[in-house]
Amino acid sequence: MADVAERNLRQAVSKLKISKKQFIDTLNLLKIGLSIPFIARYRQEETGGLDEQTIFLIREANRRFEQLNQRADRMLTFIEEKGLLTPELEEEFMRAEGIYRLEDLFLPYRSLQCCLAKKARAEGLEPLALRILEQDPLAEPLEMALEAIDAGAKVDNLEDALIGAGHIMSEIMFFDDLALAEIRKIFRSGFVLAFDAHKDGDPAKKDGTAGQTAGTAGQTAGATGQKAGEPGQKAGEPGQKAGEPAQKAGEPGKKAGEPGKKAGEPAQKVGELDKQALGEEQPRFGDRVEKLLASRYFGLMADQARGDVILKYKCDEPAAFALLRKMFIKGESPSKELVERSIHDAFHYLFTPNAIKQTERFMRHRALPDASRVLAKNVKELLRTPPLRNRNVLALNPNPTYGTRIVALDKDGNLLEWANLNIHGGFGERGKAKQVILEFLERYDIKAVAVSATTTCKEASKFLRSIDGFPVTMPVMLIRPSGLASYALSYEANREFPHLDQMVRGCVSIGRRLLDPLSEFSKIDLTSIFMVANQFELDRKYAARFVEDVAVSAVCENGVDLNKATASVLQYIPGLNSSLGEEIVRHRSYYGPFRNRLQLLEVSEIDSSAYKRCSCYLLIPDGDNPLDRTLIHPEAYPVVERMAKDLGITTAELVGKGKLLKALNLKKYQTEELGMPTINTIVAELSKKHIDNRKSYSTLTDEELYVPSKFTVEELKPGMVLSGRVANFLSYGAFIDVGYHTHALLHVSEMSRNFVKHPGDLLGVNQRVRCFVKRVIPETGQIELTLKNANGVFENEESHYTGEYLNATAAETAAEDNDSTSALMASILTEEHERPNSRLGTLFSGEQLEALREMVTKNAPLRAMRGTASKESPEGGEEAPAQAEGGEPPAQAAGDDPNPPVPTPPAPTPPVPSPQRATPQATGS
Repeated sequence: MADVAERNLRQAVSKLKISKKQFIDTLNLLKIGLSIPFIARYRQEETGGLDEQTIFLIREANRRFEQLNQRADRMLTFIEEKGLLTPELEEEFMRAEGIYRLEDLFLPYRSLQCCLAKKARAEGLEPLALRILEQDPLAEPLEMALEAIDAGAKVDNLEDALIGAGHIMSEIMFFDDLALAEIRKIFRSGFVLAFDAHKDGDPAKKDGTAGQTAGTAGQTAGATGQKAGEPGQKAGEPGQKAGEPAQKAGEPGKKAGEPGKKAGEPAQKVGELDKQALGEEQPRFGDRVEKLLASRYFGLMADQARGDVILKYKCDEPAAFALLRKMFIKGESPSKELVERSIHDAFHYLFTPNAIKQTERFMRHRALPDASRVLAKNVKELLRTPPLRNRNVLALNPNPTYGTRIVALDKDGNLLEWANLNIHGGFGERGKAKQVILEFLERYDIKAVAVSATTTCKEASKFLRSIDGFPVTMPVMLIRPSGLASYALSYEANREFPHLDQMVRGCVSIGRRLLDPLSEFSKIDLTSIFMVANQFELDRKYAARFVEDVAVSAVCENGVDLNKATASVLQYIPGLNSSLGEEIVRHRSYYGPFRNRLQLLEVSEIDSSAYKRCSCYLLIPDGDNPLDRTLIHPEAYPVVERMAKDLGITTAELVGKGKLLKALNLKKYQTEELGMPTINTIVAELSKKHIDNRKSYSTLTDEELYVPSKFTVEELKPGMVLSGRVANFLSYGAFIDVGYHTHALLHVSEMSRNFVKHPGDLLGVNQRVRCFVKRVIPETGQIELTLKNANGVFENEESHYTGEYLNATAAETAAEDNDSTSALMASILTEEHERPNSRLGTLFSGEQLEALREMVTKNAPLRAMRGTASKESPEGGEEAPAQAEGGEPPAQAAGDDPNPPVPTPPAPTPPVPSPQRATPQATGS
């Protein structure tokens, strides 16, 4: 066992490119219960500075080793109970590398019911099979069969004796480890083909063997006792034309019993496969097994479960038969023909079903981590959604059938009042609804409106804007409604609002998702938020590990307010769980707010170990100790106090002013437990000016994002401009919410002129994008988008990925309303430009921004602003530059022509299909 552990350790450190000491020390920290963020942040001295991703991989590698050992122990126990365990076999099991090797070793010991080979052995034909397999050049098969009958074999004739011996030989070949591994490799290098199951004439449906290949036609002859698969029986006879799936599935030009033909060799590309080699119909999809993406695999599984496609597997059969002949045929002999027949039976009825099963298992095991990582990345981006701080919110949950619930929430998310309105009814009902909404706005000093992004959200937003007296500057945000039902029916919602119906509870959740999305999304099952149709087979338990890790990481990045956090978000704090979170909330409600972190020890069931792991992530903004509002661990407080004393200031004055520490020699603060990596982390934390690292919610309203909502899906045409935000992304593309019932697909190949490995490298959840319609399928409602304009050029590529660009079409509509809207647009320009991470500084020069603010303030025509801000119109057409490169913007006097003549640029440039804005190279999102 020591040798096995050492081998596993060498494999892990070689793959992760770390030292053995790092692996062992990190694993020991994980075993004592420390969380991944805590180890990556406060135990850098022991791990050698490993990041969270590497620590996660170390934990997963150790988990795989433990599962492999447990699986091997169960197999050995089963074999030992049968009395077949030997020391050599036990050693071979313990040295097995991977689950597939374990399965191969355990295969001969499985309990096979009614096996034909087992029946032949019971008839006493095993000695005959071994003699034939030796292929003695002087021995005739019929003579050997006659001798076997005379020796007591329980068969009536020579033909039955040879058939039974063939079954045993096929099984012997199948149990050969090398042969099984090589055949599996051949299948993994082959193709997986998806045929349309609904079209008439599908080759797989003619004979009633949908989804089965030649190796799975009927029951396997070597593993079952049914005679349908026995050679010589008509139902499964390889040469039979009527029921031969191999001939229809992709190997015509040869019979199933004629290996060696080149017609079925999958050396051609999928798009160039010979039609004759695939039967009457071409596959809907085909790709190599080794290159199949995780998202495509789950999509195929979903289509197969719905009965839309039939999956078939195609391998290089000539190479497989050549390999088996080389391994089991020993030269020319009278028994050669019988051995070749056994090779054929073993391949089609034993090797092929096993290889297909293992290939499907291989694809699933390879796809699960990729799909889980994509799901986790979506969840993390969602949890990082910036909150809307210090504003009372009015939330709407529109429903034409059961009425629209509206709720008023204060800045902390507490319910103030709710009402049920009919904004989709007649004139009287709509008038009453407008009056109630105005009363809510005035009574509770509402500063923002949150609308559930359902199918009627655009009508609800339009209704709000039509109310006389509704503030023009009031932002109306569309909030993702995923998981509303699960929250409304949850125990926590029932405990908090026992007398409210489900729609009101959901409406409260919509408003809270705007105020504090991190706390609100933590109340529901995070794995269900981004689950889409082609991920239905994703192992929820397996994916939950990834999602839980990113949720913990997202919470630990910012910490939580100890005096405001709910039990649902406290469960993601390292060292806590749901029950401890409830104890903290109960203690806080009974004894009042916490004044310092040490009071956590007064909470029942929180011991020193839990306090050590969780205290640094629980913030107290207005507590007694100024360091309690930072992510600095209490065990480092004495070091920070020494630093402040050496500088001659208090710790309160040091918080937010970490640059003052540059005057100190930080090395003198090192101790045996506290090294320079942790000291650097403390300095970085003291340099932060804000407690919450998330950005503020953008003042660009989401309701103005869906500018093309006046069009139906049937009216959309290629080339139209659609604005929306990223709702979800998979490995092959992003799904964009453009305001219609279904999300539009932006394929990864349509995102950039450069190669994009994964959509998440450029886009993030809730990020705003502006795309062009590429294709529309009205029958299914599918919309395909692209970032290429009509000339095939990626227009304003840098601005697509920032999520902070100015929507010119929406701005034009808003600026034509009144002067207050123009003032709002000017404030937007100022706020976006002054934001630390804003990209407006790269998209516009200082003079251009000043001109934009001046023109918007004066309510100048937005067409002039669009000409100043961009060289291209949103529709992809060209507009002349409003100023020369590096020059001053032209002033526009009141009353000037809104469409002034285009100035000639000082230096002519060669014509291009679509000019790009002269901006620095984008650094990615």
